[in-house]
Amino acid sequence: MNKRTLLLFSIILVAAVSRLFPHPDNFAPITALAIFGGYQFKNDLKGVIFPLIALLFSDILMQLTTGYGIYEGMWVVYLTIACIAFLSSKFLNRSTLLSLTLISLASSLIFFLVTNFAVWTSSGLYSRDWAGLVQCFTLAIPFFKSSIIGDLFYTVSIFAIFGIVTRNFPQFAKA
Repeated sequence: MNKRTLLLFSIILVAAVSRLFPHPDNFAPITALAIFGGYQFKNDLKGVIFPLIALLFSDILMQLTTGYGIYEGMWVVYLTIACIAFLSSKFLNRSTLLSLTLISLASSLIFFLVTNFAVWTSSGLYSRDWAGLVQCFTLAIPFFKSSIIGDLFYTVSIFAIFGIVTRNFPQFAKA
């Protein structure tokens, strides 16, 4: 493993472990890791695999420490994160503040729509009609706000940390 890949893996690992610290609901680094992984490992399966490994690792640690980490229907979360990583690898061409903000907001919206639609269709918590769908999405709005803030925070932070390290230690910038 070269130094750049080791740095990328380290950033992903640290961000994944940060899910274990107290934080507001849905204020987590996983979507940002998918964006970062997709961007850094363009057209490489590692861009999808690293964020998924981080998610699985942190889910297992959360399950062991809190009892909440592995749940029914989590495959939808994993699939959504993989899609975000893939989309980031295809559509994020520069890591400017504007492009990171836009991809982060788009990713937050994708995650919100896909995962809440899955909850509506499979959980049995909501009626299977328009009113149930609206209720599901309405009740998820507070979590969506936290996701947007967390995704923006972590996306900008992860890219900034990587940029600072690679500017100050050029040996980590080389593939």
